[in-house]
Amino acid sequence: MAQHRGSPVRRWGASALLPVMLFAAGTAAADDTIPDFRLRVMRGGTELEIAGGLRAGIAERTEKLLAAHPAVTVVHLNSTGGVVKEGLDLFQLFRGRKLDTYVANICFSACTVAFAGGRERYALDAARIGFHEPVNEGGPLAGVGIAKDELRRAYDAAGFNKALVERGLKVPHADLWTPTRDELTAAGVVTGYVDGGRFSASGWGVSVTPATVREEFRKSSPIYSALERSQPVQARELYGRVAKLYGRGATSDELFGMVSLRVHELVQPRFANAPDGPILQFGRAIARQFAELRAKDPGMCWQVMRAGSSPAVTAQLSEEAQRDERDALVAILQSPATGRTLSKSGQARVMIALRRIVEGRITPAQFALLDRAEIALPDRPDYCVAIAAILDGILKLPERDAAGLLRTFLGQNN
Repeated sequence: MAQHRGSPVRRWGASALLPVMLFAAGTAAADDTIPDFRLRVMRGGTELEIAGGLRAGIAERTEKLLAAHPAVTVVHLNSTGGVVKEGLDLFQLFRGRKLDTYVANICFSACTVAFAGGRERYALDAARIGFHEPVNEGGPLAGVGIAKDELRRAYDAAGFNKALVERGLKVPHADLWTPTRDELTAAGVVTGYVDGGRFSASGWGVSVTPATVREEFRKSSPIYSALERSQPVQARELYGRVAKLYGRGATSDELFGMVSLRVHELVQPRFANAPDGPILQFGRAIARQFAELRAKDPGMCWQVMRAGSSPAVTAQLSEEAQRDERDALVAILQSPATGRTLSKSGQARVMIALRRIVEGRITPAQFALLDRAEIALPDRPDYCVAIAAILDGILKLPERDAAGLLRTFLGQNN
């Protein structure tokens, strides 16, 4: 069995590497307890983000910024809430300008009425939109009853289902109700769910710096702590690059792709000398991912092998499969470099044994696909059959041979 371009370890998933980043803030009515906000123009002046609390004056500031950037077509809202009147003013502002609204992370309390002002109202699948009754704020909307009436009128104008609105406004202010995706769609709150490639990444907080990226990445996955211990300079560079690209308006998919590739580049040199245990742990994790992907899309492993993982691929994997991969990578990063790749004669011996194991599981035509640089769409399921069979075969070898072969394949720059 000759070595081929499509060895089953050429690319690995690097799944779930980007965290869901939240900014800590509670919904409140008193302006001195409402979090600060930040307005950010993105994508060449076509998108605007409002992040933080809806404090007094935010609607006026937003109106001035929109006047200075007339090409804005969509407003990102990521807020725990704030002053109801500001939310209502934003509602009128967005409706008047026929802008779309979008939630990538959270939109609670008074933020929901601002969101209602969108001509189209988009959300990421993981976004949370939450309702509760307003609190007595004083000022132009003094009295909870008056505020509720104003909110009802706005929600009604946006086409929200009345039953959902009434349920939301009955929730005590100290609590929060976050309807499901199906409930939000059926009630006309969200008019469309989008993937991470549609708009600029948003919802990461009021101030996104390399330090805040580091903090949230370390919370999201143990991979980053392990990377810092093994390659601290490169880890710091990664955090800085993420913060810079986020500030420039990169999409979530673009950020995911960059992080996935960079983590692969940093981990890949460690494969060649990883001990038997961690390298076999990694091989089993990838085999599990291939099995899960093939059950949902017989040709999806092609994307992982040739271009690495993506949010769409990760969404098809179970939490357990993602965790297994992360745990294996952490083990590789934290282990001493005591493993060795196979010699040429050792590799030849092990490949003969591997051929015996996979013989009959894949056809000559399927095997031939592994040497092709590109695979036509109709052939990708057969390609994935061959890849999965070879990886399963490697894992059926004696552990020492299996680990040596995985180190040999994984440790190559390809």
